[in-house]
Amino acid sequence: MYHTYGMKNLSTASLYILRCTEEERHGYEIMQTITELSEGSVSVGPATLYTTLQRLLDQGLITQTREQVTHNGRVRRYYKITASGIRCLDSELEKLHHLLILKPRESK
Repeated sequence: MYHTYGMKNLSTASLYILRCTEEERHGYEIMQTITELSEGSVSVGPATLYTTLQRLLDQGLITQTREQVTHNGRVRRYYKITASGIRCLDSELEKLHHLLILKPRESK
C-alpha cells in the first residue's frame, strides 16, 4: 500500500520543499513559495531551509542542478526533486490523504 523508500516520515518542511522543487528553484525562492503554497500558515527560515535541503540532498530526494553568481557575488544554488523524491513525496501525500478521509474523531 505505502512505500517509504527507506525514509522515515518527512517533516512538514521537507514535504513543502519537495513540492516546491518540482520546478527548479533557488533557496530564497523555495522559502517564498512555501509561504505562498501554505497561504502563510507555514514559513521556513534560512537555518531550517538549508539544513533540510542538505538532508534531502544526502538522501537523494533532490539534486542541485546549477549555481549562479549574482551581481553582488553571492552564489545562488538551484534545486530540483529527483525521481526518488517524487516517489517518496507521492507516498507521503498518499498517507496524509488516507489520514484525512478517516472517520472524524468524536469529541469527548
